[in-house]
Amino acid sequence: MEIIEEICEKIRIKSNFRHLPDISFLKPNPDTIITQISEIFDTKIAKNDERIVEICSILLEKLAPQLQAFGDRGKTPFCQIVNIIVDKYVKNSVEPVNFQLFREVCERAVDGFAMMTEQWNFLFLSAKILTILNLTRREAGLFAVLMRKINKNEILLTKLRGKKEFVQLEGSLEL
Repeated sequence: MEIIEEICEKIRIKSNFRHLPDISFLKPNPDTIITQISEIFDTKIAKNDERIVEICSILLEKLAPQLQAFGDRGKTPFCQIVNIIVDKYVKNSVEPVNFQLFREVCERAVDGFAMMTEQWNFLFLSAKILTILNLTRREAGLFAVLMRKINKNEILLTKLRGKKEFVQLEGSLEL
C-alpha cells in the first residue's frame, strides 16, 4: 500500500494546473488496470476484496482530478473506481467486519470527492456522497469527519446544499 501511495503522490506532485501527468495507462479500454481490477472484484475471484477497495480508495484520494480529467461517465476509470468503493464496498458493509478499513476507505473517497471542480459530474458525485453519508451517519465520529472534509470545498458544499437529503443530513450533525 505504501508503494501505491508513493506512486500516486509522485504523479500528483508532477501534476500542475496546466498539464496533467501521463496516466494514460488508466484510460478506459479492455486491458486497463482499472478495468481488470473491476472485473476481478465483480467475479469474486479475488481472495481479498478489501485489498482491491483499499487500492481504489488510495487512487481516488490521490488522483481524483487526474482520473476525472478522462471523464466521469460510464466506464471511465473515475467511475469504475468510485463504483467499486461506494456500490460494491460501502453499500455492502452495513456492519463492517473491519471498521478501521471501512473508515479509511470512506475518508479517502470523500477526500477525493472534495477535490471537485465545476467541471465534474455533480449528479454522479452527489449520489455517491449521499450514499456514503447515509451509511455512516450512525457512526457520529466518522460522519462528522466526512462532513468537515466536504465543508472544505465551497463549490461542492454549495451544490450539495441544494439537495434536500444533504440538508437533512447536515442538520442531523448539529443535533
